[in-house]
Amino acid sequence: MGFFSKLFGKNEERALVDPAVTSSLMDDDEYWQLVQQSRDESGGDLECQENVLVIQLEELPPEKIVGFRLRTDKLLYDTYNSEMWCAGYLMNGGCSDDGFEYFRLWVISRGREVFERAAADPDSLISEADENMG
Repeated sequence: MGFFSKLFGKNEERALVDPAVTSSLMDDDEYWQLVQQSRDESGGDLECQENVLVIQLEELPPEKIVGFRLRTDKLLYDTYNSEMWCAGYLMNGGCSDDGFEYFRLWVISRGREVFERAAADPDSLISEADENMG
């Protein structure tokens, strides 16, 4: 059995799988609820928050995990602009391409309210700056 057959199953099995099911973004409210729960359970520790989120995602079906990633990608796309890059540059003392992605992931990790405020006005992030910033 070839690599793709092992990964996706035989032709007969593939006919039973609807690929469209895994192509949907996770519901906005569900996404932010997972982020907030991970934030609450971690006590503000970013590494702990990441671990909590991984545990939460492991409990979900594959299509929800893919949907979570797609929603994250959309939020990253929505905040890929010069104003947000400037905020990341100033808050981190510089900002590479990778650093800018990490910065926007950090903004997402702060929760829905912080993210939406920052998306509208990146200068609002000054209130989130602390020694634990991503």
